[in-house]
Amino acid sequence: MAGLVLALAFGALLLGAGAPILYDFLGLRCWQTTIGKSTLGLRVARLDDTRLGWWRCLIRAIAFWLFAPAPIVAIYAALTGPAIGAYESLTVGLSLTCVIATFIFALVKRRAFHDWAAGSRVVGV
Repeated sequence: MAGLVLALAFGALLLGAGAPILYDFLGLRCWQTTIGKSTLGLRVARLDDTRLGWWRCLIRAIAFWLFAPAPIVAIYAALTGPAIGAYESLTVGLSLTCVIATFIFALVKRRAFHDWAAGSRVVGV
């Protein structure tokens, strides 16, 4: 019984973490866009304006979803007060570092970290 519960918990974790990455990856690889980007008339391309390959789509999706929760954790930490334990301090510290790094990349390179990591950029259609 414990093995089944562990397997279900692990499956839920993989699905919860994997679904957004899979959505982003498939959207970029198949159509060069996602639902939100296409609504705004945007698409993702390599720096030379060609289609992203499989690896670049995967790198961009993973890098995006690694940084996506960081602002939420930072806001939560600011609203709930100072962190008490070591785990909370580490989480808040890493989240704030991710937020600061994202703003630096956006200001200096005019691209987000996930675009820099994948060698891509967002362009208008």
